[in-house]
Amino acid sequence: MATQHKGTRFRLESLALPVIQAPMAGGPSTPQLAAAVSQGGGLGFVAAGYKTAAAMRAEIEAVRSRTDRPFGVNLFVPQASAISPETLQQYAESLAPDAERFGVSLGEPRHDDDGWDQKLEAVLGSHPPLSRSLSISPNPAWWRNSSSGACM
Repeated sequence: MATQHKGTRFRLESLALPVIQAPMAGGPSTPQLAAAVSQGGGLGFVAAGYKTAAAMRAEIEAVRSRTDRPFGVNLFVPQASAISPETLQQYAESLAPDAERFGVSLGEPRHDDDGWDQKLEAVLGSHPPLSRSLSISPNPAWWRNSSSGACM
């Protein structure tokens, strides 16, 4: 099991075991799990979805403090809303009778980029061996820090 060093490109073939831990945003993924998977010869992942850039950065450092093996960071790439604001508002209003029946309040519908710009800067600054995103679209920002050693 070779240790991944800054400046070397990560390759799946370098894993001792063909195991990739799913980065489960908002769920059971922890830095401890990512580090354990990586330390065991697989590829652990930090799940960055639904977290602030600062929390994601702290988790990257927590993994790094537990293992010197490669690990990844998973980001959600912001996408344009699939429906119009009016349609979303109509849907939210259609839920009002159920909310009233269960005694809960409806939140305000909103679009959220999950802190994309801040997370991208944090990932590029943290130099993880591997970064992954859902629904990558070509964007020069991904490649502007090619000296980071991160494979994106």
